[in-house]
Amino acid sequence: MPRFSVAQCGVPRCLRDPKAASLDSLLTERQISLYQSILILGQAQGYFTLADPPRLLSANLVAMEDGYQMEVLSGRRTRSEVVAALRAYARAVIGCDLG
Repeated sequence: MPRFSVAQCGVPRCLRDPKAASLDSLLTERQISLYQSILILGQAQGYFTLADPPRLLSANLVAMEDGYQMEVLSGRRTRSEVVAALRAYARAVIGCDLG
């Protein structure tokens, strides 16, 4: 019976390599911060009516992007479907048609 290493079983590198994990966390935090800044500014300028705290919404958007990326790569959804889903979520939680 063949033996497989963890790397061969599809475990993401960021779960098995501390340096990759650190870089992945840094990227995620930067993405969240960018969205959070946009949401705070949009709310301050009266464009957005946020349904939840900006950091929570930002983290959700980043998580959804990451999850939907896998859907596209696996062929389960098209890019257009993913963009529509992300826009629908954003519209619902910021109170603004991005249209």
